Amino acid sequence: MGNKDKTEKMFVACKDVFAEVINILVYQGEKILKEQDLLHALSGDERYLEKIEFMKEGGKDVCDLLDSMVNKGLQQGLQQGMQQGLQQGIQILIATYKELGITYEVAAAGVREKYALDDAEVQKDMELYW
Repeated sequence: MGNKDKTEKMFVACKDVFAEVINILVYQGEKILKEQDLLHALSGDERYLEKIEFMKEGGKDVCDLLDSMVNKGLQQGLQQGMQQGLQQGIQILIATYKELGITYEVAAAGVREKYALDDAEVQKDMELYW
């Protein structure tokens, strides 16, 4: 049992060797399985598949890959920040209307106009923050 564990750990640690062994044993030496494929299979992490696609779509090297990941993260962060800012603005506006004694209906109309929201979004925000 101990030797099997050592062998398994060695193959997991040396994915390129493992891929080569599988290609020889299963695919008669044809280069079908690649190290990148194993990263996804061994980890279950879907991000490896995205990176493989990036490389296939013309990504040149690891630096391009890292730039792509950073840019994607920045875009996601900006979108989340904008959404949070929008929600905070809506919350503050509704609280201000309420503090000033403005009616629910007038406040809802003000939120709809100020943020160009549809009726369902206004209703959800009013119920959440009123």
